[in-house]
Amino acid sequence: ESTEETDGGLLPNEAIILAMINSVANYALGIYKGLQDLGGDIRRTYISEVLERLEFAGYLESHYELPKETPEGKKKTGRMRRVFSLTEKGNAVLRVEKARMKTRAEILAAFWDDEFAVDRGQDEFASQSKSFSFTPHEIFVLKIIEKNPSTYQAAILQQTKDLMNPVSEARLSIIVKKLTKQNYIIKRRETDEEASGRTRGKRQLLEVTDAGRDLLRVVSQQERTRAQALKAFWSAEGDL
Repeated sequence: ESTEETDGGLLPNEAIILAMINSVANYALGIYKGLQDLGGDIRRTYISEVLERLEFAGYLESHYELPKETPEGKKKTGRMRRVFSLTEKGNAVLRVEKARMKTRAEILAAFWDDEFAVDRGQDEFASQSKSFSFTPHEIFVLKIIEKNPSTYQAAILQQTKDLMNPVSEARLSIIVKKLTKQNYIIKRRETDEEASGRTRGKRQLLEVTDAGRDLLRVVSQQERTRAQALKAFWSAEGDL
């Protein structure tokens, strides 16, 4: 999921964790399992950090729950568990975020729903791709470049905003550098013809290489499945 802020000030991961506490699970391990079911690849320590941040901001409150009794009612088993609940402030911000997150999920599901996605197991490149490590945002940027051949960084930046999955300018530069270094995209200068009619200098254009297209064929199915799962989650949340 995105780590950039939404217009409302919450990160998408923060919004989904609030929603999960409201309807799925109210403790860290349950939230972690719920995010895994949605195809998320999030560290448990990160979830703990988000919970602390949301509680500090006044969106959550917590208390410790005693271990449950055994069926015989004699011994208590397990450890004390910290459980969370939304405050009035948390419920208010979640009501605002639900509509925004539902729209965002629909936009991203449409973005990933194209004919290029193939099943991982059908492609010999899949075994190679497992040795690489990519964040969802890196794959997202690569997909934008594939969908918009001969694009440039300012246009990509705007597209991430239009798709409600914004990437900061500094982060985008790092992503482009990484993808270029690994030969998934190439940079080139505009031709005279492409730059015609513009008074400023020639722009640096970005294009996906064959290796980049191969990678996208492998990971697009996973991203599409994840996007559809998020869309279903927020659609259900919006009905609550």
